[in-house]
Amino acid sequence: MSSDTPELDAKKDGGSQGKINIMSFVFALLILIIVLIAYFCMSGFNLYMSKLAQANILPTNIGCAPYVSTSMASIAPIISNIFGPFNNVTGAPGAPATTMHIKFSPLDAPMHHVLIEPLRKLSEAPGTHFLGVYFADILKQLMCFNYGAINMYYNALNYIPESAQIAISPLLTAAFFAILMIIDLPYFVYVWFKSMSAFFKKSDENSPRDFKETISLIESPINTLIAWGFVILFIFILFFVIVAIPIINVGVLSACVLSSVGYKAAYVDNHQNPNKDATVWQIIKDTMGYHKNIIAWIFAVLYTMITFTNLGTSAAIITIVLIIILAASRTMDFFTNNMPDMQYLAPIIKDVKQAARTCSSSANKNREGGKTWLGEFIDLFKTPPPSPAVSQSGGGKAADDYFVLNKKFLKSLRASTTQL
Repeated sequence: MSSDTPELDAKKDGGSQGKINIMSFVFALLILIIVLIAYFCMSGFNLYMSKLAQANILPTNIGCAPYVSTSMASIAPIISNIFGPFNNVTGAPGAPATTMHIKFSPLDAPMHHVLIEPLRKLSEAPGTHFLGVYFADILKQLMCFNYGAINMYYNALNYIPESAQIAISPLLTAAFFAILMIIDLPYFVYVWFKSMSAFFKKSDENSPRDFKETISLIESPINTLIAWGFVILFIFILFFVIVAIPIINVGVLSACVLSSVGYKAAYVDNHQNPNKDATVWQIIKDTMGYHKNIIAWIFAVLYTMITFTNLGTSAAIITIVLIIILAASRTMDFFTNNMPDMQYLAPIIKDVKQAARTCSSSANKNREGGKTWLGEFIDLFKTPPPSPAVSQSGGGKAADDYFVLNKKFLKSLRASTTQL
């Protein structure tokens, strides 16, 4: 319906449209601030995790502590670069670039294994029902796989410049966890079948569960048939629980990430003396200061875009001119990074390799325990060694331990014949 006063209607429409644009601009600005704070908090968290991965503390070996009690992990402590480089801090010509250093404590790791320890005790307890061992093994292997993937990804972040890591690591991390969730689905099915070896273990309450013998069809045909019956049963059960697998994987992955927060670390000087605690919250806070330049320019670009979208071209041009003036004149430190105290600075460590980690075992050397999370896939295509015929009663040694015993016997026999 046409109006008799088109000019007055146009003014009214223009005024309401301008008000809507201002309100949408304010709303977009608030959203931008919240998103950037969350984004760069994630950048700081990723930086913390990358240094933790370089320290190689996370439990990534299924055959080593804390997953088993028969072997211990030995980790060489290292120092990592963080927040840098800072060029020509002293002002002297030709002064080398410096950085801050951070060091994690491998001795702090056991307190973060509160989720793994109950599973280990359940799977190794002599009186544990085989179904309890079965489900404990599934959870242990899922956790080990996710820890290994997290450790591998975050250690790879150390090989890109830190400024680039701060700028793009949240996007890379989102893609990584999305891919990991997809990979976790077939891996869950894999460990569902792999852990069925618990059905074929002898029931002996006098020996640790981890060293029980595999039942033999000749020695115990009834128990063998029962074990195969459980295999068939759990194949059918898998079709009913498959819809819950993503929920289980999300829970396991969340537990692995959350348990990785809180490892003790400290900023150290050139003599490896600690200066200040470097918690994850401290690193997030310092990221906002030492990489303020990146945050400021990303904010400026996005602020200009929402200004152009909501307030028009003129407002956007004025915003660009003001940003250039502020950045060039340096009247505000918004576009400059904070500088750390001189006591925190040290020469850059060029080697960014991961810390060396070894797993020593006296009773578990030749078993699957020495393999990493990636080795679990390779085992799928290998034929297990045959179990020797042993008595049903008592807790004998595992098949590979018999090989070790026979090898020692042959050495002693050869030594005795040499003496004769």
